Amino acid sequence: MTGSSGDWMGDDITSGIADFFHDVPLYFAIPFVVIFLMIISLFAIGIIKTISQWLHNRAQDVLTEPVMVSGKRQHVRGGSNSSTSTYYYITFEKQDRSRFELEVPEEQYGIIAEGDNGQLTYQGSWFKTFERIV
Repeated sequence: MTGSSGDWMGDDITSGIADFFHDVPLYFAIPFVVIFLMIISLFAIGIIKTISQWLHNRAQDVLTEPVMVSGKRQHVRGGSNSSTSTYYYITFEKQDRSRFELEVPEEQYGIIAEGDNGQLTYQGSWFKTFERIV
């Protein structure tokens, strides 16, 4: 502790980092810093993309349209030594023949079949509900 300054931890951390990089060869220190900055940048970009997508979806109108289910797929992420996550997607076809895909909850994925006709409610890329028309 440095007594009266009250910032005892900041001085120790700064001098520790300076001591570490003082003893490390430049050919190691530069790649270390570059890789560290790249990792931080990737996290920042991911967070920014997620927030911007959320803001975009939130600004969209909630739409309900007649559609036909034209396809289904699953995407599994992870595995090997890590846990896995499965994402479920359904492709909907509007009356003008245009198609778009939405991520849907597992429960909805299981009860919606290809060829189903119904009313889809969605907001941007957020799936809300699908009511089958028999």
